[in-house]
Amino acid sequence: EEAKLLAEIEHFGRRLVDSYFRDADRVDKLITRYSHEWALDRMPGIDRNLLRLAVAELLHCPDVPTSAAINEAVELAKEYGGAESGKFINGILGAFARDHEAKASSGRAQ
Repeated sequence: EEAKLLAEIEHFGRRLVDSYFRDADRVDKLITRYSHEWALDRMPGIDRNLLRLAVAELLHCPDVPTSAAINEAVELAKEYGGAESGKFINGILGAFARDHEAKASSGRAQ
């Protein structure tokens, strides 16, 4: 069971990374749009990369609930980022998710 679970986790991780790299320009532009006054290259690396994976997940993994994707990114930020990383990530992903879901439900996904 553990080997099966680890293989599933590895597959999902690769899927996320592949999703980001296939759509990197769009993902980075979206992060920049929602990060208000924070240039991508000035963000701490862990925050930037967690945002990249989470936005790619929100865009390309419709089987993952939005709240789960955001919560995982926030928890990882709290664990590995700075003192304010969790709040920073939550704010950006929350704003993006609200707009993305509103556009998707109106038929105009970003």
